[in-house]
Amino acid sequence: MKKNLPVFIISLLVFFACHPGELKATPERMFGTETTNPITTADGFFNLSTDYPCYPPNWTYTFNITETSATWQWENCNGANGYFIQWRYANGTWHDIPGMCYQNWYTCNNLDPSNNYEWRCRANCGYNYYSDRCYPVYFTTNGYHCNYPEWLSCNNITEYSATWQQAGCYGAEYNTTPVAHISPNPVRDVLKVSLVQTHECIVSGLVMTDVSGKVMKRKTYQSKGSNEFNDELNVAGWTPGIYVLQILTTTGIITEKVSVITN
Repeated sequence: MKKNLPVFIISLLVFFACHPGELKATPERMFGTETTNPITTADGFFNLSTDYPCYPPNWTYTFNITETSATWQWENCNGANGYFIQWRYANGTWHDIPGMCYQNWYTCNNLDPSNNYEWRCRANCGYNYYSDRCYPVYFTTNGYHCNYPEWLSCNNITEYSATWQQAGCYGAEYNTTPVAHISPNPVRDVLKVSLVQTHECIVSGLVMTDVSGKVMKRKTYQSKGSNEFNDELNVAGWTPGIYVLQILTTTGIITEKVSVITN
C-alpha cells in the first residue's frame, strides 16, 4: 500500500494540472445575471464570466422616426439568442416590450407625436444568462404637419375696417389671428362687436380709447361656454371723431379703429 502512495499523489497532481477550471467552486457574477451551478457541456465544466462572456449591445441608434413610430437598431452581440427591450417616456418608468426580439432591430408603433422617449435592450445568451442593458437611447417623435392657410381674401371693406378670410386647413383648431367683426362703422349710437372664440382664444375684455389714449369705456368678461362672443358698446353722445377699440383675448389684443359720427 505504501508503494502505491507516490503514484496516487502524482496522478492527482496531473489531474488538477489538466483541469484548472474545476478548482473554481462558485461561478462569478457576469453582467447582472448570476448562475447557481457551473454549466456542463460536452467539453465539461466552464466558467461563464471567462469562458462564455455575454456583452451588452452597442452601436445603438434610432431611425425612421415619424409622428407615431420609430425603429431602434443595435449591433448583433456574439452568442446572443435574442434581445429584451424596454422603453419609457424621457426620465419616466421603464416598460418591457413583450417577448424576445430575435433580430437586431425593432419598430415601435403607437407613440405620441412631439414626445420624448428612451429605449434600451440587453442580450440573452442562453443558459438563463443575460448581459447588462445598454445605455438608454434618447429620441423625439415628429410633430403633426400643419399647412398654412391659403385662398386669402379681403371683403366688407369700409373706411375703417375690413374682413379677412381664408380657406380652412385640415386639422387646424383655430387661426392664430382671430377675426373680429364690428358694425356699423361709422357708428352713431350702438357699436356691435362679435368674434368666434375657441378653447385657446377667449374674449376677456373690451377697451375703447380716444386717439390720445384716454379710456372712454371698459368692460370685462368671464369665460363663457359659447363659441361666439357678442356684445354692444353705447357711444351715443360721444364727440365725433376716431376712436380705438381693443378686444382683449387670451391669445392677444385685437385692435380696430372706430369712427363715431353725429346723428
